[in-house]
Amino acid sequence: MASSLTLVVALVLLGATAARLAAAVRLRSPTTFLVGAFVIAHAELLLIALVLSLFRAFTATSAFAFIAVVAVVVSALTRGRRSGIDWRSLVRALTTDRVLVVLAVVAALGAAYSLAMGLWVPQVEDDALTYHLVRAGLWRQHHGITYLSGILDLRNNAYPPGGELGPFATMTLAGNDSFVALDQWLAMLAVAVATCGIARRIGFGRREAFFGGALMLTLPIVELQAGAAMSDLLVGAFLICAMLLVLDGARAAPWLAGVATGLAIDVKQSAPIGVPILILGAVFARPPSRRLLRIGCVLGGAVLGAYWYVVNLVETGTLDGHVSEEFHVDRSPVSVVARAVRTAILFFDMSGANGRDRWLYLVASLVVLAIAGVFFVRARRRTLLLTGAVAAVVAAVPLLVVPVERGAIRAYFKFWDLAGRRDLAALDSGRDITKSASNFSWFGPLGSLLFAAAAVLTVIAYRRGRLRGTALLCIVAPAYWVAAVALLLSYQDWLGRFFVFPLGLAAATWGILLRWRPVAWGVTAIAATTLLLASANDAKRPSGLPLLERAKPRSVWHTPRWTGVALRDDYDTPIRFLDHRIPHNANVGLAITTSDPVYPFFGRELDRRVSFVRPEDRDAPGARWVFVRPGLDTSLCPAWKTVVRTPDGWLILRRQTSTRCA
Repeated sequence: MASSLTLVVALVLLGATAARLAAAVRLRSPTTFLVGAFVIAHAELLLIALVLSLFRAFTATSAFAFIAVVAVVVSALTRGRRSGIDWRSLVRALTTDRVLVVLAVVAALGAAYSLAMGLWVPQVEDDALTYHLVRAGLWRQHHGITYLSGILDLRNNAYPPGGELGPFATMTLAGNDSFVALDQWLAMLAVAVATCGIARRIGFGRREAFFGGALMLTLPIVELQAGAAMSDLLVGAFLICAMLLVLDGARAAPWLAGVATGLAIDVKQSAPIGVPILILGAVFARPPSRRLLRIGCVLGGAVLGAYWYVVNLVETGTLDGHVSEEFHVDRSPVSVVARAVRTAILFFDMSGANGRDRWLYLVASLVVLAIAGVFFVRARRRTLLLTGAVAAVVAAVPLLVVPVERGAIRAYFKFWDLAGRRDLAALDSGRDITKSASNFSWFGPLGSLLFAAAAVLTVIAYRRGRLRGTALLCIVAPAYWVAAVALLLSYQDWLGRFFVFPLGLAAATWGILLRWRPVAWGVTAIAATTLLLASANDAKRPSGLPLLERAKPRSVWHTPRWTGVALRDDYDTPIRFLDHRIPHNANVGLAITTSDPVYPFFGRELDRRVSFVRPEDRDAPGARWVFVRPGLDTSLCPAWKTVVRTPDGWLILRRQTSTRCA
């Protein structure tokens, strides 16, 4: 029954069910309605998956039937319920502003490109190929979410399962991996919608709220992750949805905030960092009479969402499944301060602006000025020239980010060098802030420029009584997150993907810049340029589009699957052999290390069963073929004969059925 059509119909039923329930509990705000439906749909899918997993029955047929039955029951129980939202008037209010129309077009093009990447380009992110998709693929083999035996990478068991629920469900229902990034893409939209909703609840108008939400869609890490089968956007989406629901006045909102919090905890071990922010939001939200209910729902959701930690405790005797033992974190005060400062410097980001391509910001500035000149010639209004000049200057400001970042790095290095801590001085000293990738990028030049500018303006507006106190929480959130990450985690140059939630809160204040039209036009030009650079120069999945920097890597759109999926050149031959020589539905054993990509061995139709062979194993029960990575020894008995030895050193063995292992 598994097919792309089955998946599409199931998603329509799931969405319709969630929308009917959101209307039934009277979520009257457009943003709260959409966010509530997003949360309800995920909660329903998780419950269905967990129930069916108890019986190892999560198949395309059973999952579809379960979703359909729930849809029919909910439809019958909520007959006649409508959201009462006037969507047309909302669209009309937003489309009368030219800045918003242009920004919406830019954001829509970026969203369309990331969707195309997710649907038609092979997944190449190393975390996806060693963990996210591997876990989902193995669950599919076992027809349910379960603790896996014989696994090499501890993350496949230890981490909460919510981050891989989407890939697991789409693989099962569709029978292919074309839709594994769809959940992340929907999470991107949820982040933008929730950002808009939070902006409304801290005192901004519709247009200003939309401005901040649309800008979120143009930030590099958000755009690049939306087409990748990872989970960073998903955890950020649930946390920011929880914050919106905490701030909303609907009766059902606190309960849904608890559900969203639980879903976030069930995605990633970094999610608990966001709970204190949610509690502060619950404390200061209106009305005060419901404060205890809001706090209780958030805490209750966090506790229920932590069920997988109990599973870890039962299976391994530890809450985190021994994952933390693989990482050492120096929590001395000096090291924490150094990590916090170095992490703050990472906000200076120019993803995709490598080489001469960075001068596209100057080109965008000149284009803005030229357009203003054309309108001036037509209308003969000097204000148009002034607007164009200011917008052009703003559009060129990102060119200052690189020298400012270099100055900050030199100051950081010199300080710790003089303090006698060369180890801290050289922390990630060679980082290239122009590299664009779904695990490496941050939030582009707007992530630092808008955060600083909007924070100052937000404080001024609050002191004048124009914004609510929760606006201050939004601008403080990134600073809190920097401190928490520095305290709890070791330094990583890919930390940006953990900051989607606090940056979404900060973006809720960015609409304040719409009050200065020339600045808003300049910011829109920066957003468009950044989106183009980050997408075109994606180091993981290059578009091949020649910009000002003519030397471009081969486009991922023209890359054979075995090269695109495998990450490394040494995987070409074994994956090519798997695709063309090994029968479909064959059982494949892997003698590899924890850092090796596993997912390619499931095959392009996900029809191979994968198991793991340890160095001491004499046999690989159930497998007919075994792939042995270069440099790795095995203890397989003589029943396993080498049929291929690749130039890179891979061994491909086949089981001789006539021979037994002693």
